[in-house]
This record gives sequence, C-alpha cells and structure tokens, in this order.
Amino acid sequence: MVSVESLGPSQTLFTWVNSMSFLNNRNTAIFDSGVEMRHLSGSKLIELDRVASAILVEPARLKAYPGREASLNCDRFTVEFERDAKTGAGEPAPLSRATRLKGFWALGRQVRLEESGRFVEGVEVSFDSASQVGRVIGSPEFPARMRYLDERTGRPIFSQVEQFQWDQRTGVIKVRDPQLISTGR
Repeated sequence: MVSVESLGPSQTLFTWVNSMSFLNNRNTAIFDSGVEMRHLSGSKLIELDRVASAILVEPARLKAYPGREASLNCDRFTVEFERDAKTGAGEPAPLSRATRLKGFWALGRQVRLEESGRFVEGVEVSFDSASQVGRVIGSPEFPARMRYLDERTGRPIFSQVEQFQWDQRTGVIKVRDPQLISTGR
C-alpha cells in the first residue's frame, strides 16, 4: 500500500514548439521554444479515481489530500530527475515509473511560474530540490517580480526586484534591490 502523504501523486504535462532532448545518462530533459508546463497533485489530479486505483489508495483519501496546481511558461526549460536508486551510475534509468524532481532551470524573455494565486516572473527561474531554494533573476527590460499573499492581512503583495531567492523550507525570501510595487489594495 502506498502512503499518499509520502508519495504525493502528481501529473505533469509539457508542451513545446521546436525540440525536446532527453539525456538518459543524466535523467535530464531539455525543451526548446514556447515551453508550457502544467503540474497537478492531490485532489487536482485528472481522472483521480483511476490514479487512486493504480496506486492502491481509496479515492476518498486522494480527494481529501490538498491539491496543487502549478504552471510555467518559458522559452527554454531544462529539468533533471533523481536517478532510481536501483540503477547504477552510467546505466539508463527509465522515467516510465514514478520519478522525483532534482531541479529545473527555465530561461526566456518572460518566464512565469504560477501556483495557488501567487507567481514569480523573470528571465531565469530555477529550483533545486536538495536545498529547496528557488531563484528568480530579472533583467533591465524585465525585472524579477513576485506576487504572494500577506499572511497577516490576506492581501496580495507585488514586488519588483533585480533578483531574489525563496527558501521553500523556511519561507524566507532574500531579495536584491527591492522595490515595492503595490500592496494589492
């Protein structure tokens, strides 16, 4: 029996315009031009009853699991997955079974990552699973921006900065050259 809490079943869809390369020895995929990603988990899963049956979990349990929906748009997207522990170094590790994200790098003139009413934008957005730190870098033409909810008031806050990093474990956001745009009133 699979623990829903530890597995956190999810579905991810990628679409792109030009090309996709998969480097099997590194478990890395590179998508080029007009890249869009949509990620769903928990109660947001498509065909939730079929997913529950496949992982031997009661559908009601999955429906109760908090759902997550995220999207990303960029020009070039590189994503790296954890190697299956049973696969030796240099051996191909098929991604046809459950995989865990190791990290990603999204580049473009306007990269946007959105989840649960909050978003980050810049010319580069990256995330490292080991450190649980995401980084957003802007440019003079397209500064790094973020929108999130103030925990005390529930109001959205918009910020524009040169670059920032967001520690997902602690919730701490470190910014470089901050400029408050709006408090969302």
